[in-house]
Amino acid sequence: MQEHQDTAARGSARDRAGDQRSGAAVRAQGERLPRTGEAERRGVRRGGARDRAGVAEAARFARYALSVPSAESQLALANASRIAGGRVLVVGFDTDVARALSPATVFYQSWRAYRSSADVDDVHFGPWFLSEQPYDMALVEMPKETERLRMALSMARASLVAGGRLVLIGRNDAGIKSAGRHLSEMTVFTDEIVGRALEVHSFPGVFAHGRIDEGTRRLLALLQVDSGARALDVGCGNGVIGGWLRKGGVSCDSCDVDALAVEAASRTAASAFASDVYSDVAGTYDVIVTNPPFHAGVRTTSAVAIRMIEGAPAHLESGGEMWLVANRFLDYLTPLREAFARVDVVHEDNKFRVYRTRR
Repeated sequence: MQEHQDTAARGSARDRAGDQRSGAAVRAQGERLPRTGEAERRGVRRGGARDRAGVAEAARFARYALSVPSAESQLALANASRIAGGRVLVVGFDTDVARALSPATVFYQSWRAYRSSADVDDVHFGPWFLSEQPYDMALVEMPKETERLRMALSMARASLVAGGRLVLIGRNDAGIKSAGRHLSEMTVFTDEIVGRALEVHSFPGVFAHGRIDEGTRRLLALLQVDSGARALDVGCGNGVIGGWLRKGGVSCDSCDVDALAVEAASRTAASAFASDVYSDVAGTYDVIVTNPPFHAGVRTTSAVAIRMIEGAPAHLESGGEMWLVANRFLDYLTPLREAFARVDVVHEDNKFRVYRTRR
């Protein structure tokens, strides 16, 4: 009995030591957390290994990921006493920054970040921030996408009093030293897609700004949806898919986690709402159509696409279909076959695959 107790004690000590080493590594190298995406990509290719690798890696990092602020947020927190004072607008950052600078006004373009900040008093969500009362300072977390940076700087500058301060916090390797030159605005253009002319409203930082994505063109050239059907464009971006379907007499809703995408899609496709994949989707549809994202900042990940696939059957009518286009190197056959009764690859070339599935 004593031997078992000693062994358990030694094992527990090893576990604690391992936890401390892992925690220190993650805290010191917060940028390593996104490596979970590598496990996700391997999982898509290797079928059942996806679940085992994903669960194991999630278990390893989950208790640290939520408690480790980004490098940008850590810098803001370290300088909170210098930033506080007057009316402050905070754009982005972890909720710890918002709490530290309370009663600052906090603005998010991410529906996920907004929903996680329910305990912050003055928090807003939208494609941009407008206020009748200007601010003495705008504190902006530098976006990874150049076009989104341009829009964030333009919005923040417009929110300031004359002589107000705009503070941008970002990484040297992300180009912060040259960030001040970036300014951009919305683009509106008309393009013909498979015989239908569509006016597209496009915002900087939203996928395929100022153009129609090649994968979307492939998908729409093959898509078969009956007039009068109810469709959902999930992860809609600028709303091209939803707008094109509406031109063909299909009743289509569009949703996205990003406020700029929702605003653009509302103008392009007429009906769009904020949703973290299916978090705010009500009811069922005859068809779900998507060109899912596979980037989180500069990192490649299949996590969002897999959530779209796994959650789709619950939002489809019996016999309903999901159409999906993806880059060829992202093999979604395994998760699609796990979620649907029938899966067909209706098109494949050296760059894209188009999938058609049936519940």
